[in-house]
Amino acid sequence: MNKTIGFHSVGNSDYMALMEKYHSARQVLGDQFKNVFKANSLHYAEWPDTGIKAIKHYRYFRNRPFPYKVSYQKSETGIVIMTICHDKRHPRVWKKMLEYP
Repeated sequence: MNKTIGFHSVGNSDYMALMEKYHSARQVLGDQFKNVFKANSLHYAEWPDTGIKAIKHYRYFRNRPFPYKVSYQKSETGIVIMTICHDKRHPRVWKKMLEYP
């Protein structure tokens, strides 16, 4: 069954900013980021309960080898990407972002 990947406005702007960052550094990095993100997102859209539990009804996964956590929420058809935050950010920062998306 094909699952969908949606974006909250914050998650979408995070994704677009990171794509711009990696593409401007090196085209191949931007392509690699996009491919890894897509593969991870499709995996978690198919099996949303396998992500690490964050707060309330949110989960996240690490977008390795890139140092980012992708927070998402389950939907009826897949997942909705809520935020994408650097691994080194204090957890309270992205948890606050999730509390008030």
